[in-house]
Amino acid sequence: MKIFSRNFAKMKNIQNAWEIMLKHGYGQTFGELQLVSCADGKCIAEMDIKKEHANIANTLHGGLIATLIDHVTSFAIVSLQYPHLEPSFSINMNISYLNKSKVGDRIVIEGDCEKHGVNISFARAKIYDKISKNIIATGDHVKFIPKSSASNSK
Repeated sequence: MKIFSRNFAKMKNIQNAWEIMLKHGYGQTFGELQLVSCADGKCIAEMDIKKEHANIANTLHGGLIATLIDHVTSFAIVSLQYPHLEPSFSINMNISYLNKSKVGDRIVIEGDCEKHGVNISFARAKIYDKISKNIIATGDHVKFIPKSSASNSK
């Protein structure tokens, strides 16, 4: 929690937050995940599927799909908090795996915050092939956003 809070304190904007995410912990798994846009509760990213992203069948690993949905929906939520970025924590994720994506494909990950409350936010995502537009996976994500110590102190 301490490192997480310290990283949030460094974030001057959403692009900076994205770059921090890619350099720390599990975010390094993404490699060249590119932020296309992130504003007004919507986040879009793109990525080329490489060998390190694949399972034994040379298709995009389901665990990485879940992580991509987690990160892009989280940034959709963050875009509504800006400039006061707060850490948030996943309560629930539900993912439907619909099609496969193989090494060499370019995918698009779209996240949309559908409801942003005081402490709970609901987001939805889809991952699809950039060329064929085939939907690879969809996901729903519920996040808890604790009130910051700054907002609790008077």
